[in-house]
Amino acid sequence: SYSGFSAGATTIYFPATHYQFYGWNSLISVQNTTASSITANLYIYNEAGTQVATDSKTIPAFASYHWDLETIGAGLRLPTRLNGSAKVVCTGACVGTDNQTAVGGYTQSYNAFLAGDTTLYAPALYNDYYHWISSLKVQNIGDGPTDIDVIYYVQGGGVCDPPAETIQPGQSLYHYLPAKWETWGCTSPTRNKVISAVITSSAEDIAGIANAAGKPGLPTAGQAQTYGVFASSEGAAKVGLPAIMNNYYKWITSFTCQNLGSTDANVTYSYS
Repeated sequence: SYSGFSAGATTIYFPATHYQFYGWNSLISVQNTTASSITANLYIYNEAGTQVATDSKTIPAFASYHWDLETIGAGLRLPTRLNGSAKVVCTGACVGTDNQTAVGGYTQSYNAFLAGDTTLYAPALYNDYYHWISSLKVQNIGDGPTDIDVIYYVQGGGVCDPPAETIQPGQSLYHYLPAKWETWGCTSPTRNKVISAVITSSAEDIAGIANAAGKPGLPTAGQAQTYGVFASSEGAAKVGLPAIMNNYYKWITSFTCQNLGSTDANVTYSYS
């Protein structure tokens, strides 16, 4: 799933772009939101922030173009096991999504970012939460290098503060929690606990996504999900959730609220 857009931008950002990365491949879709044809220029970066491919396409008014990296990656000379990032520069306003698939039936999607912020929030991350595991990708969408600091907060108490990392324009920081947690020296137990994160940038705006996937060979295998992490301006004292399900054709919902303030908050839930 992904959300529709109310506006477009001439540069849009994709923090996570994959080609043959443990079976994951990106399908980058870009829509022209204007009444005239535009040119969309795709730039793809590897994990080190080096541009590894570029492509340009003309998109008619209100139409979309789809870069299916699984089928065109070899033609673009993309490196295998690409765990990179991308941006699309359009000659008129555009929007985009990245719909990703992997072997084993995994699928996940996210909206391209039209803008970013210097502080971001990730409400739900997992490191063996009932067999769910997470990764975090944060892209530098500015014009110069920036230092990224991520602080993780564990449900019930516990903080993990790994060293800050410097990333270049277009590059994404990548945190795969099962591989990183103990390497960082973090000792807070995470099994069956939700983790949240606060991400700050020293100099440039950033954008990011959080991924979660079920462990292979367990009941959650074949399931995956992605969401865009939130900018400070997106927090509010009241928020709405349009779709809540409790055994709706066997669909069940959970949701997580993160306190963006510096003091405790009392939260009231109301269901309709």
